[in-house]
Amino acid sequence: MFKALLIPLTFVCTLATLGYDISLYPASKLTTSNLECLVKSGGQFFMIESYDDDGFANENFASAYKSLYQAGAKLVDTYATICIYYSPDKLCSSVKSVLPDNFNGTVWLSINTYGDGCFGGTYTKFLETLENYVKTCQSYGFKVGIYGRASSYNARVAGDKIKVSPFLTTLPLRYEKYDKEANFDDFGDFDAGFGGWEMPTVKKYQGYQTICEAPVGFNFRAPMNDKNKNLVFE
Repeated sequence: MFKALLIPLTFVCTLATLGYDISLYPASKLTTSNLECLVKSGGQFFMIESYDDDGFANENFASAYKSLYQAGAKLVDTYATICIYYSPDKLCSSVKSVLPDNFNGTVWLSINTYGDGCFGGTYTKFLETLENYVKTCQSYGFKVGIYGRASSYNARVAGDKIKVSPFLTTLPLRYEKYDKEANFDDFGDFDAGFGGWEMPTVKKYQGYQTICEAPVGFNFRAPMNDKNKNLVFE
């Protein structure tokens, strides 16, 4: 199934869009000149952290959002790291407080946490917790996606059989694999798949490098394709 789905993406990868993600601390310090430079360097879509697992919100998000669009960015999303130290309402309300009123991107809920107690219990409990965060943020009017690494996600849902949430797999997925390949060709190679998703929306394919005096991660998103709505800029 995976190979059949991925053939068209290999064909269009030369038209792929480049996106940068920026974590909370450096994002809160960036100037308009830094952001304009990132767009000029080829960045077409952006993901800026608005809330981290230490409970800090990015008070500079609205300003950065405006600057990026004025510079010509096609899409500006945000991501927030889930941790059960903070309730779903605390996380979602904190994100809401720093987003501009005209925010129209996706809120990507990150599960990339390691051994810090941010998730616990069985894989069923993990999925229930994740669903609760998603539904709470949706109640704030957000479009929500999931951001994770297969090794982390599958480790949390692993058992005799990988658990699948029919609800979660209706959401867009951003996954992480640092292979420096701007395509989804590796997606079907993960052991036991990735939580039931058949197709991702975004791939983070390279870790942080400094561009325009800003540490940014590199992301791939396929170009507009009417036949695959998960891959369309909204």
